[in-house]
Amino acid sequence: ICIVAFLAFAAFAIGCAEDPPPPQPAPAPQPAPQPVARPTTEEWVPLPIKILYPSGGSRLDDQARAMLREAHASVQHRTDIIRVRVEGHADSRGSEEANRMLGMERAQGVVDMLTGELGMPRELFELHSYGDDMPITSDTTAADRVQNRRVEFKMLVRRQAAYK
Repeated sequence: ICIVAFLAFAAFAIGCAEDPPPPQPAPAPQPAPQPVARPTTEEWVPLPIKILYPSGGSRLDDQARAMLREAHASVQHRTDIIRVRVEGHADSRGSEEANRMLGMERAQGVVDMLTGELGMPRELFELHSYGDDMPITSDTTAADRVQNRRVEFKMLVRRQAAYK
């Protein structure tokens, strides 16, 4: 009887023993954290290039062409440039209408070289002629007038805002 009781108790104990819980599945991998997009701003930035012209002239000389090639080489791989404004200026000699036309011819000549010879996309550029409305010197001497007969550049660039 003792053996039967022992066997019955053993069978009962084995039958009641809890099975170990099944293994837990591995947690799903978490996606890599996405970088937080920083807000961007747009800003017009002047380029430190100034093309000068003789009185009444709008043709690019060799020095101006070399300056434009150098400028092109320094910006051709930048991805932050949205637009380039080419601004033509004249000295105060001549009529207002003639000076505006001359400023536009100067700006157009620069863009023609940048797009034709250097292969920059035309849609990148906007042209403005200020004629003699925005002199950078008094325009009273020949040296002053040379400085006012110019083409200048501004780039619209996209900048990422700094974290605060």
